[in-house]
Amino acid sequence: MNDIFTEITRAFGALWHCRPRGDSLEIATPVPTSTEKYVTVFLTCREGKWIVSDGGMTRSGMYDHILPSDSQTYERIHRFFLDDFGIKRTQSANGTVFYYKSTTCRELVPNIIFDLSNFIAIAVNCSLVDYAERRERTIFTTTVRDFLADGIPQDKVAFNATVNPGLDAKFSAVITTRRGKFSLINFATGANDSYMRRSIANSNIYYDMLEESPFADNVKQKVLLLNDRATGYDRRKLDPFIKVCESKGQKAVEWSSVGPHFLTQLTA
Repeated sequence: MNDIFTEITRAFGALWHCRPRGDSLEIATPVPTSTEKYVTVFLTCREGKWIVSDGGMTRSGMYDHILPSDSQTYERIHRFFLDDFGIKRTQSANGTVFYYKSTTCRELVPNIIFDLSNFIAIAVNCSLVDYAERRERTIFTTTVRDFLADGIPQDKVAFNATVNPGLDAKFSAVITTRRGKFSLINFATGANDSYMRRSIANSNIYYDMLEESPFADNVKQKVLLLNDRATGYDRRKLDPFIKVCESKGQKAVEWSSVGPHFLTQLTA
């Protein structure tokens, strides 16, 4: 085992460290995860086959993460990298899931260690993406954009835009009124109340930036469009945050109340 580790460090450098674990070598790699940990793998040789495994650490949350069990998006990404790196998985009698890769060629041992280490890092890093929040935001943004685009001429509405190149703040929608001023909308949504509050707070910051700029007089109205159908929408909990926005001249509008009159107000 010591000889094979010498070959590993020769292949990848001295940042790789190991220690015996029974019939295996525990290899601490320099491959990082976004949870500020480094990937560890375990190497053993059985009946002429070299096997490197994750020791069951990936599924057990040892990297301060939880692999999503109900996200189809994550599962598709997961399966892709399993196939791409040629990783297999097995389950012990107590339910522990192990990821592993094997070879009968000693010269390829550094390669399979490299592949498994990178797969583990990708699996951990991808698990930290909040797919429910991204889906919630994408669906709401697309729905509102389609509604506005259907009712307002194309040259009168811009999305994720600013009122002037000199202003860093961007708004979900910028609508040019008949009198040449702007109606601004920021979309607020979230998969839970924390994301919803953050969405409202971000909107408020951008409107504050506008008020401190020389372009504020060009704006007719500032709308905070609330997705009251979002899973994170609780009006009672959000009311203090909404009132702060309203005290600054922003108009809070719930998406379920929006109709043709809303477009008329925006463009007048």
